[in-house]
Amino acid sequence: MGLPRTGTTAVGNVMSLDPQFRPLRVWEQLELCPPPVLEHEHDDPRRIAYAESTAALHEQTPELAAMHLYDTDATAEDVHVLGLEFRSQEMTLPVLGYRGWWREADMSDAYRYHRRAIALLQSHRPPNRWLLKSPYHCYHLDAIVEVYPDARFVMTHRDPVEAIPSAVSFITTLSPPGALARHDLRELGPHYAEHLRIGLEREISARRRLGADRFLDVHHRDYVADPMGELERIYEFAGRALTPATQTAMERWHAANRRGAHGVHRYVPEDFGLRDDRLRSDFRFYTDEYGIELEGATQ
Repeated sequence: MGLPRTGTTAVGNVMSLDPQFRPLRVWEQLELCPPPVLEHEHDDPRRIAYAESTAALHEQTPELAAMHLYDTDATAEDVHVLGLEFRSQEMTLPVLGYRGWWREADMSDAYRYHRRAIALLQSHRPPNRWLLKSPYHCYHLDAIVEVYPDARFVMTHRDPVEAIPSAVSFITTLSPPGALARHDLRELGPHYAEHLRIGLEREISARRRLGADRFLDVHHRDYVADPMGELERIYEFAGRALTPATQTAMERWHAANRRGAHGVHRYVPEDFGLRDDRLRSDFRFYTDEYGIELEGATQ
């Protein structure tokens, strides 16, 4: 978990290569029944349909390849599972009132149903050590730990001046056709930034209640500079062994998905009503709390 655009997808996707973890894939979330079977999932019609849909999405919106990594078998945000209890965090839909309601919602029942859903999904497809990933788990950590008392959290970090405009650009690119017609992008940017700021405040408060030993911090610049070194830290924290075969697969993944390999994500923060100095001020509590190295000119 962590702010969007801080490396949650990269860490989640590369750890999904390890057969000792069970990823939560989009294609199985969309249609839970029948639960997938390990021996036949490569040819599962849901998997094939999802791979085809992402290929079509990239054809229609080529710039997405530079924004996000769509690995068919990687763990993904659990928005569809939480949506079964109408508690999904849908950032791509500009329904601003829902977002405020969701922040204050009691998520205990949603995560209890979440646990039932993944128990179903693992019934014919081991292993049972789940690798879950979502930037938005920050908001409701107490509810997660209530349902998953042995949960441990890897939190990714990056300068918000870099992460938030990138996130807003990505979110609005994914918005359905016409969804933004009634909104000024220069108003949506500050709305999303405020929403993300509240999430970080909630995370810091919850971490103090739940205990620091549940959390490991991974900084974006450290991961970019030495991904395998940071992954070794994560595995040590999780009490798991990183095998030579998995390490080789991870190194190949990083070589294929190095920064810039799929293009460059270009955006102008001011188009979304975002200013570096305002972001720097609003998120100072966060960058100070975690000692985050600041990027760009406004430091």
